[in-house]
Amino acid sequence: MTMQVWHLILILIVTFAAGYAASIYSWQWIKEHFNGALTEARRLRARAEELEAKIRSKI
Repeated sequence: MTMQVWHLILILIVTFAAGYAASIYSWQWIKEHFNGALTEARRLRARAEELEAKIRSKI
């Protein structure tokens, strides 16, 4: 019984450590892509505002 508990604890520790390491190494990639998406959204928003102003000026 005690050996099973230690195996479970070891598995949990290894899983936590692997997840932590994966998050450290993937964070930069996630941050870059998220910031890239925000930049693209801002660019599209600005373009939509320009088109809206152009349309309104023709009315």
